[in-house]
Amino acid sequence: MEGLSRKRRVWNRGMRWLMHIGAGITCALLLFLIGYIFYRGVPHLTWSLVSGKTSYLKNTIGILPNILNTLYIIAVSMRAWLSRWAIPYDGLTAEKPPAVAYIDDRAICFDGDAGKLLSQIKHFRPWYQRGGAGTRDA
Repeated sequence: MEGLSRKRRVWNRGMRWLMHIGAGITCALLLFLIGYIFYRGVPHLTWSLVSGKTSYLKNTIGILPNILNTLYIIAVSMRAWLSRWAIPYDGLTAEKPPAVAYIDDRAICFDGDAGKLLSQIKHFRPWYQRGGAGTRDA
C-alpha cells in the first residue's frame, strides 16, 4: 500500500471499516437469532419430540425420522462424491484420525516458531504455481 495515493489509502481504510461494521452487524444478528430460537425453543424440547415420529392419527409429533434422514443423506452424498472422484476410503469420520503424516496441497508445516507463520502465509503459493516437474505449467 506504499505506492497508493493518500486519497486512495483513506478510501481503502474507510471501505475496510465499513466491511468490518457490516460483518459485525451480520454476526450480531446471527447470534441474536440463534439465541432467540434457543430461548423460545428449548423449554418446549422434550424427549418424545426428539425420539418420536409424527403421526396425524395418534396426534403426536416427533423429529427422529427427520434427523435420521438428514444423517442418511449426508452419508450417501459423501460416499457418492468419494466414488465419483475415485477416492479410496476405509470409512467416514467427523474427526481427524491420528497419523504419522498428513498430505495436503495447501498445508504449511508448523516447526514450532510462530514468528515465521505470518510470512509463510503471506508468501504461500500452491504447488501448481511454483513451477517445476509435475505442475500444470510444466
